[in-house]
Amino acid sequence: MELMRRDGQPMGAVAFFGRRRLAEVEPRDVKRYVAELLACGYAANTVRLFLAPVKALCHRARGRTRTGESHRGRAHPAPGADGR
Repeated sequence: MELMRRDGQPMGAVAFFGRRRLAEVEPRDVKRYVAELLACGYAANTVRLFLAPVKALCHRARGRTRTGESHRGRAHPAPGADGR
């Protein structure tokens, strides 16, 4: 199922980030993704739900522990993007 914006354009993380490698995604890209979702009129909690899989992938790819410690030394691209 492909998510669609209210204007009929595809949306969601796959549509936004395209075929970029996860290693190429920077914090500013995640912030732009959140801003686009908010600009489409989605509530903060809905944006949080859209962001959850992105954050999970980033945590997994960066080798993060549950406490947020990195095993690979690279900054997480989506820290606190949900307002925490």
